[in-house]
This record gives sequence, C-alpha cells and structure tokens, in this order.
Amino acid sequence: MTELEQLQAELAQAKALLWQREQLLDNTEQGIWHLDNAGLTVYVNPAMCRLLGRPRHDILGQSVFDFFSGPDLEILNVQLERRKQGHKLGYEIGLLRPDGSRVECFNNATPVYDAAGVKLGSVGMWTDLTPIKQTQCKLDLALADSMAQRAEYEALLASFPGIIAVLDHDARYVFVNQELADLLGHPVDAIVGRSVVSLRVNRLAGPPRAEGQRYYSFGVDVSDILKGRARSNFLNHMSHEIRTPMNAIIGLTEVTLGTELTPQQQDYLGKVKFAGHALMDLLDDVLDLSKIEAGKLQMEVIPFHLSEVLNGTAAVLTGLVEAKGLSLQLICAPEVPCQLLGDPKRLRQVLTNLISNARKFTETGGIVVEVTRVSKPSEPLLLRFSVRDTGLGMTAAQLARLFQPFVQTEASIARTFGGTGLGLAISRQLVELMGGRIWANSEPGQGSTFSFELPFTQDVTAHTAQAPDASHADRARSVVDASALAAIRGARILLVEDNAVNQLVAVEVL
Repeated sequence: MTELEQLQAELAQAKALLWQREQLLDNTEQGIWHLDNAGLTVYVNPAMCRLLGRPRHDILGQSVFDFFSGPDLEILNVQLERRKQGHKLGYEIGLLRPDGSRVECFNNATPVYDAAGVKLGSVGMWTDLTPIKQTQCKLDLALADSMAQRAEYEALLASFPGIIAVLDHDARYVFVNQELADLLGHPVDAIVGRSVVSLRVNRLAGPPRAEGQRYYSFGVDVSDILKGRARSNFLNHMSHEIRTPMNAIIGLTEVTLGTELTPQQQDYLGKVKFAGHALMDLLDDVLDLSKIEAGKLQMEVIPFHLSEVLNGTAAVLTGLVEAKGLSLQLICAPEVPCQLLGDPKRLRQVLTNLISNARKFTETGGIVVEVTRVSKPSEPLLLRFSVRDTGLGMTAAQLARLFQPFVQTEASIARTFGGTGLGLAISRQLVELMGGRIWANSEPGQGSTFSFELPFTQDVTAHTAQAPDASHADRARSVVDASALAAIRGARILLVEDNAVNQLVAVEVL
C-alpha cells in the first residue's frame, strides 16, 4: 500500500470514528453545549437545540449570555467564574426560550484542554429537570395529602372511645392511642416499638402473621359497664330484700289500724304507715333512676283516656292534699283531645311526682293542675301540663339546681320537709324519654309552677264518649269486683308466701 493510500485509509477511519461520535452526541437525551474561552457557542447537539427551543444555526456562534436572564444570568456568571478556577460541580439553572418561557435544567460543566494543557473552553451536559420537577411536585402534593389524611386518621383514632393498637408481625406496637397508653400506664412514645409481652399483655389472639403483615387491635374498657350492671343487679336484689319486710310492716300496720286503738296509737301507727309508703316510693324512684341510667326503661305507646289518668291521679292524692287543708283542682281545656296514644303510666308518674312536690312545699291555699293544647289543629299534637301551687316559691339560684338527682334546693329544706330530690330528677328523665321538655317558674313567696310539654298522637279509632270521673270509676270497679267475687264464691284459694310475717298479714286480711 502506497503512502497516499495509507493516508486515505486513516482519513476514512477517522471520518468513520467522527461520524460515530457525532451519532452518539446527536442521539443522546442530554443536551451537549460546547463553549470557547470567550463564551461563544462552538457546538450544540439536537437535544440542546430542543432545550433552547431554537435551530442550531441560531445558536452556533452566539454568546452564552444571550440565553439567560434575571437571576439565572447571575447564576451563570458565578458558575463561569468557578469554572475558570477549575471547578467541575453541577448546578441548577433556567434557560430562556424565544417565547419567553423558562426551562429548568441541571448543567454538569467541565473545562476542556488540548494536549499541551491549554484551556480551549468548556462543555456542559444539560438535563431537563421539568419532568423531575413535575414528579417532585406531585410527590410533594401526595405527601402533603398523605400527611393531612394521617393527621385526620390519628385525630379520629385519638378520639375513638376505646383502645386502639397496631402491631407488626413480631407483635411489636407500631401505633397506640392515648387511651391504651393510659390503660397500660406508659407514655405513647415508651410503648411504640415494644412487644406486647414486654408490657405484660400476655395473650394475643388471632392467626399467625406473615412477614410484613400487621395486626390491628380494638377494645373498649367495660369496667364502668360492669360496675353499672353490678349496681343494677345490687339495687334489684336489695329492693326485693327491703320490700319484703316493708310489706310486712305496712300490712301489719294496716291490720292494727283496723283494731281498737287509743287516739295516740292511731296517730302513731298512721305515721308509721305514711313512713312505710314513703320508703317504698323511694325504692321505686331509685330503681327507676337506675333503669334510666342503664337505658333499660322503655316507653309505651298505647291507647288511653286522658281523663282517666287525670282523675285517677287526683283520686290517689286528694286525701293527702286535703289532710294538709289544701285544695286540688283539675282544669282541662276543651280543645284537648280525650283519646290519646302514649304512655299513661309514665304520664301518671310525672303528674304524681309534681303534685306530691307541690303538696310538700305548700302550707296554705291549693294546687291547680291544668292541661292545655300548645299546637295548632293542623300541627302534630303537643299538650302542656302545668302544676301550680301557692307554696314557698324559689329563687333563681334554687331554680337552677332543680331536676338533679339527690339535690334539694337547700339543706334546711331537706331537713324540714324531707325527701331526696329524686322525684323531680326522674320526672325530667321520663319527660325527655317521652320526647318532651320540663321547666319551672317561681318567685320566693309567690308559689311555683312546674310545666312540661309532651307530644301525643290522637287516637281517632277510639269512642269519643265522655270518660267517667273518679267516683264513677270507683263504682264501676266495685261492680266488677263484686261480680268477680260471686263467680269464685266457695272456691278454695292457695296463697303462697315464704315470709312468716307476711303470712300473718295475708291471713288477717283474708
């Protein structure tokens, strides 16, 4: 091969190598930007042209400063100065496009030297940060959203009325709420990361957990529930145990009152009978309050005649009221329907409590029970019951303390008039359970008015005949009792009673 042919072969090889390198530069995803020592553009690859948003002929020969503005231009000056000193650190900077838009990029620049060590300029490797920034923005938003959701979940878990724990596959606490921490007697930070066994929770139910699986535990402290249940059972049991001897006391008193007694003995035994009935009423109040607190007191919705409830309540209490020299008056407005659907037993109980309370604190005058209709004919039926007395009255401070269990307005009143204050508390609970409200108005020395409103449904299927008054009811009951006795006259009756004193009472009554 001649020398010319060898040169031609080397040239062809050099051209091929140059073409390969140009192909490599042209097809790389990163922008390549070659500058001379004066900052003029010597070479850009297609990726760099795309970043700058310009064709190659508009970039070659142009000063690098023509493609930056504002703070980015300041960054460029600082970095060029650092590059003159031989630094090769990369930096973030924004490129300016012809349309005024800005492209955030990362430039990893390095000085270029010839074989003799003379600096020829610099080459920058430019990467478009837009996709990365967009991804980072999405991640930031997702993280913020996740943190917000986590805060919501943690707030929800913290407010959960019970204990919550999250454990990993090794039964180590990953999360506990404050209620569980209080139950275990350790701060939350001292529990997280520790095993269940180390905190003396010796039993963990559930199937085996695989690697990475978590165990979620939820619980409720039932000690108060169990205490309430135990208290309810205790009250029921004690009620039965107290009622048995009290029935004997009241029964024997009734029997003895039917014998020949001196006036003083008659008076004493009458007071014993009254005290016995007062104690039985107290037992009923305590049991009702216990049932209400346990949510076991159910309201009925049955047909009843309002006049029967009013007259029946008055018939029971008239004797006690008149014994104090007081009057008891019933007023029922004409627009009040007679036939209703509701709970007559609980309505009678509230009226009895309010009338008894009025009797207790009234020395002269009387008590008026009034029923009016609050709602219009086109509206659901709402009735107002008012019990007005001419008694002591109350101050605003005393009114504020009403309707609380075991509360009298003053200690001196409790000593003078007796009572536990349960009657008004139970009345409030019963009225609210029936969907109504109760309140009181009073002034010292001007008497008091206790009012409550209850919703009812009018029983349109019932007969509209006038209800019998108390005397009519008593006569009808006597006829029924007489006919019932006639049907069983001559029959043998088995009476079962395990208490010896009550056996004596039953025999005497029979």
